[in-house]
Amino acid sequence: MERHDSAYVRPSPQLLAVYERPPVPQEYVQSCADSILDVLRGAHIGAEIVSTAVGACLIRYELKIDESVRLYKALSLWPEIGLRLHTCNGVSLRAGCGRQTVIAEVRSPVRATVGLREVLSSPQYTNAGDGALAFALGQDADGSNVIGSLRELCHILVGGVSGSGKSIFLSSMLVSLIGRYSPVQLKFLLIDLKQSEFPVYEGLPHLLQPVVTDAQAALTALDALEAEMEHRYALLRERAKTHAAVFDIDGYNASLAEGEAPLPKIVVVADELADLMLLTGREAEERIRRLAQRGRAAGIHLVLATLRVSPNVLTGAVRANFPTRIAFRVSLDADSRALLDETGAQHLFNCGDMLLRSDRTNVFYRLQGAYVSAQEVHAVVQDVIARNGVKGEDDA
Repeated sequence: MERHDSAYVRPSPQLLAVYERPPVPQEYVQSCADSILDVLRGAHIGAEIVSTAVGACLIRYELKIDESVRLYKALSLWPEIGLRLHTCNGVSLRAGCGRQTVIAEVRSPVRATVGLREVLSSPQYTNAGDGALAFALGQDADGSNVIGSLRELCHILVGGVSGSGKSIFLSSMLVSLIGRYSPVQLKFLLIDLKQSEFPVYEGLPHLLQPVVTDAQAALTALDALEAEMEHRYALLRERAKTHAAVFDIDGYNASLAEGEAPLPKIVVVADELADLMLLTGREAEERIRRLAQRGRAAGIHLVLATLRVSPNVLTGAVRANFPTRIAFRVSLDADSRALLDETGAQHLFNCGDMLLRSDRTNVFYRLQGAYVSAQEVHAVVQDVIARNGVKGEDDA
């Protein structure tokens, strides 16, 4: 049984902007296809294009390579294809899912903005269940909206250089969640040691506490969350004695009688993991590891973002417990390996171009992230506060 909070007034979708999408000239799409095939033929590689998709910021070609050709030979030609298309940093080649299949992705000459409002119009979002924690990811190369679910993705590591779209991704996720879930269903713990990303969310009724801006306060907040996790496990054990199928927080909430208060999901969002690790050493790492290992069943999800994706930040203990990785553009192939266990993120464009990898599929998805402006975020948060009250008015 899903429990809706009828008292919560959701923010109006009209607060989010609508963006026009200029068309990509078909002549350019065909010209790129011809150039790719010319380079392959020049290397004595037989190939044909079996499908073409035009997305917001890139054009994707699926090629079938002759059986007599080793795939790595075709994949090694991306610099030559880039030179032919006069866009060396705007071309990537990777193996496709099918046998002898190569995916060629070329930067589009027309860059379209994927607005958050457009993505949130997807039925996957509007029809998502109360426990799904659905949020906007963006659009794929086919132009299809892609919605993520924290119930499925569990915990997420996010990395990318400045200007790559990492902060906008966090904003679009938070706006998506508060647009769908009430404070009874969802609470946030926001950690912002730079004191630059999350001040706009102060006063939001979804907050467990004011935005954390101090490293020691962050450790204290994580300790309190660990205690809450253990308390929830105790509740699950007691409930399982008298009710079947109480294995996690969703089962617990479904077993409650009318009038019993459900347990809200808790999402921890930390804007700069590197700063937290630098200032607290292994103390933060140990707390993060324990929460990531046992938090899912208790309804606790972690979303950690970092500008620096070196191995001393993304340690083995952290990476092993985060099944989902989202990479925006990084500087080096070593950074891509540290985040994704594969190279490729160093070839991404800026402004929301991302690679998503989840242990559920172990397949890379290249997406254009949903865009939400600072003005839109402020308008949505203020609308939620105005309609539902400031954090602390009723539960101080």
